[in-house]
Amino acid sequence: MSGAADIWVPLLVAALGLLPYFLERRRRRRLEDDQRRRVWAEISKVRGLMSDIEKDSSPGAGALQAAGKLSNTLRDLIHEACKMEPKLSLATVRKWRATGRLASDWQEHLALQMLHAEEVPRGDEDGLMRTYGNADELPAEHPMSARRDVQS
Repeated sequence: MSGAADIWVPLLVAALGLLPYFLERRRRRRLEDDQRRRVWAEISKVRGLMSDIEKDSSPGAGALQAAGKLSNTLRDLIHEACKMEPKLSLATVRKWRATGRLASDWQEHLALQMLHAEEVPRGDEDGLMRTYGNADELPAEHPMSARRDVQS
């Protein structure tokens, strides 16, 4: 009987040793599938944008819709970049702004929203609020600004 055990035990150990490989392979396939789904979602947004721009029934309306969709796409991509950053911090966001990856207060504000509260140094809260407290408001002269209608 010990001869059979001498054969089966190493085979069982070898099979158990392969288990992490198969689990990792399945996890990787799921991640790749999620990435593919995101790509197709982005393609869908771009197609919608192209459709809006091609509309010529009311000049300007399609462009405003396209700008709104572009803003949503940019917001999604900034959030995705933040999620993918290994160590997202206030310093990281400020480096992104300094190097041109983030080109406006609004974009920087979107990235800052992804920080955990403990990642904002004590004492910086007031300065950040003064700079970005109204970052979601468009300037009155912007074509999509609600305040533009009030001033007209």
